[in-house]
Amino acid sequence: MARNKHEKNKENIYKSRIKTVQKSIDSYIACERASKTIQESSAFLTEQAQLFIITHDTKYADAYINAKYIDRNREKAVYNLLQITSRDDPNYQKLLNAITQAENLSSIELYGIRLAYNCINDKNIPEYVSSIQIRPSDKRNNPEEQQKVALQTITSPGYLVYKNRVNENCALL
Repeated sequence: MARNKHEKNKENIYKSRIKTVQKSIDSYIACERASKTIQESSAFLTEQAQLFIITHDTKYADAYINAKYIDRNREKAVYNLLQITSRDDPNYQKLLNAITQAENLSSIELYGIRLAYNCINDKNIPEYVSSIQIRPSDKRNNPEEQQKVALQTITSPGYLVYKNRVNENCALL
């Protein structure tokens, strides 16, 4: 009987260990998925911003706005991750940093989009973009100069630093 009790206790310990390992694996897989979603969403937004600024085709600006403000895949990924892991998880913290960097990147992209809309004199500017104030120094520029500034916003060293930080923070521990 004592041996049987000892065996059951051992079995419970093994089950507990397996459960712990499985939870850890599930958490890591969820982090990987969230990381991939954040990177892909950020890359998509960057591509749409660049295409609009270069071509002035509003379908790219519309796709950007839809992805950022309606689909919100980056935010959903982090929310879903929190359902599996804790706020203290170092990978969760890194992905939150990636989101912050992606938002900084997005601010730069949106400014470039705003300038590009100003260049084409389109009165149907999406509300998310029209609310962005153009700096007085850029307002004084003619459309050609504003286009140059818009292009510089998406190619500047500062912009590239944010882009790199998003990707660095998506690299899990």
